[in-house]
This record gives sequence, structure tokens and C-alpha cells, in this order.
Amino acid sequence: PGNERYRTKIDNYMIEFVNCKRSKQEPIAYEIIQSWRQSQNPPGRFLKMSNETGMWYDIGDEQGKNKTIRALQWKKRFLQLKSYRSKHGDCLVPLGCRLGVWIKYQRNQYKLVKEGNFAKIDQEQINLLKELEFCWTGLGDKQTKNSPTKRKNYSTAWDERCAVLRKYKIKYGDCLVPRDYSTDNQLAKWVAYQRYQYRLKREGKKSQITDERIESLNELDFAWSILPEKSKVGWEGRFKKLKKYKKRHGNCQVPKGYIENPRLGNWVNYQRQLHKRKIARKDSELTDKRLSLLDSIGFIWHVGRGNGNTVVGK
Repeated sequence: PGNERYRTKIDNYMIEFVNCKRSKQEPIAYEIIQSWRQSQNPPGRFLKMSNETGMWYDIGDEQGKNKTIRALQWKKRFLQLKSYRSKHGDCLVPLGCRLGVWIKYQRNQYKLVKEGNFAKIDQEQINLLKELEFCWTGLGDKQTKNSPTKRKNYSTAWDERCAVLRKYKIKYGDCLVPRDYSTDNQLAKWVAYQRYQYRLKREGKKSQITDERIESLNELDFAWSILPEKSKVGWEGRFKKLKKYKKRHGNCQVPKGYIENPRLGNWVNYQRQLHKRKIARKDSELTDKRLSLLDSIGFIWHVGRGNGNTVVGK
């Protein structure tokens, strides 16, 4: 119960702590300590067991301050991870950022707990991370590289990313995730990494990509090479299909659910999105030549919301 009340106080100060400067962290911690000691009956304490006597003693305000700051910083990172998971669907944060470094530290502390050693992570914090389906064995953890748990977690993470790529393919008609794909930058990096691993495998070098994974990506018409010439052929192939559609139906308003060729509808919608980026002077795969080709067959760049065939204007 005491720990629960203490953590409640930590939660009450989180907004102030997250938005404060580093120089203000200690005053906030001391304010929590004073509140903790004065609001309890008997007064709140910060207890630690003596290794020599086995007796519990109060560690004092100075060490209590350090413990409180650590608790605040832990909760701050946890909330950041929770936000990341809400956006990306997993807790696989890249190790290059501060949150990624924190995650690696939690994994190391958890390993100490499993080995029966002292660790700076308690059971309640472990339970909070488990609620987020936290991956305790990270891809960068060399100490557990060959363990069954490691392989299982890596496989799960790969399958999750492949599922995200499948959704991208359904939406846009291809797997050519742009490097600056702001919706899910990690997906763009993952796609590039698969191509890199595939190249290593073709060269007879050690690679993490298996034949089964290659087959899964091939089912999505995954482009293992994004050389300009190959990309150009793919675009022109779809453009020819759109011309045939125009000849048959009299317009270029391919529905997203076009039964005969669902990919064509997705591709048409993707061209409109590229056109918006081009107008906004952002990076876009829609070149002037491609834009002119689409204009030449009466392509409609803007359609009404809620009805894919309602023309708003050209």
C-alpha cells in the first residue's frame, strides 16, 4: 500500500516534471519527499534493508531525492514508450535514440532480476511494461542472440512489420515505401533493411532473411531492387492498364475496390497523393513527365470525399 501511495504522488507530479528544466528536477523531488513524509501517519519513509544486520532503516532525504528523481524519469520514459506503441503498434524503438537506450537498460535490469541479482527495476514496473507487450529480448542484445526466446521475439517483430507492409500495399498498390514516409518512418527503414539482408544472402554472406521470409515478401510483389529503370517500368505498366480502363469506361475514376484489378485503384489514389506532395513542394515520385502523361488521358487529380467517383475538379 505504501508503494502504491508513493507512486500516486509520482503520477501527480509527472506533468510538471516532464515540462520542467533539468535544474528544477531536484526541487520537485524534494517537494514530493516533504509531501510524502508529512501526509502519512505515521510519516512516510524511504526504507532499505541493511546487508549487515538485516534491519530496515530510512535512507534519508538525499538518497530519497535520488530515488524520487529515478522514479520520475522512469515514468517519463514509460509514458513516451506508451505513446510510441500507440502510434507504431509495438515497442521496438530504435536503439539510437534516448528512448531506445532506456529500453535496452530495462532489458538488462530485467535479466538481473531473472538471475536473482539486485536490479533497478521492481515488479510493478515490470508489470507495467508487460501490459505494453514489451519485448524483453531485444534485437541488439548480443548476450541472448541465439536463445529460443530471442528467435521467437525477432520472428514476431518481423511478422508484425510484414503485416504493416501488407496494409501499405493494400492502400498504395505497391511496397515502395518512401524513405521520408512520415506516417511510419520505421517501416521505411525496415523495408530498406530487408533489401540489404537479401543482397547479403545473394552474395553468399551471413544474412538474417530466410527463404520463407523472401517468399512472404514475394507474395506482396516486393521490389528487391529499386533501381530507377525497374521503378519506371512498373509505373508505365500501371499507366497502360489505366489507359485500357479509360478506353473501356470512358474515365480514369478507378474505384478503390475495383474487382478486376484492386491494385490499379490503389495506384490511382497513390498518384493523387503524390500530386498533393508535388504541389506542396515536397519530395514526390511524380515527375513532370508522368504528370503530363496522366493529364493527357484526362486524369482527375481531386475527387470528392466519401465517393471515389465524384469529381471536384482537375
